[in-house]
Amino acid sequence: MNRLLLSLLFTAIGQASMLAEPYNVLVIQTDEHHFKTLGCYGGRIVETPNIDWIAKHGAIATSFYATTPVCSPSRGAL
Repeated sequence: MNRLLLSLLFTAIGQASMLAEPYNVLVIQTDEHHFKTLGCYGGRIVETPNIDWIAKHGAIATSFYATTPVCSPSRGAL
């Protein structure tokens, strides 16, 4: 009986979450430069007004982890 109720509960939660509006996710991945190259991280090397606007009005990553020390496999891992 408990399993049946638990299954119904998870089904109801899943259905309710599908009714919610989906989030838009934008991932901008660059490589072969220091993270402070971008203006949103305090860089002054390259002007990036659009990326800075997205960072100011959206979300910005503050912790970075690389799967490998070279760029191609890291891009593939995303």
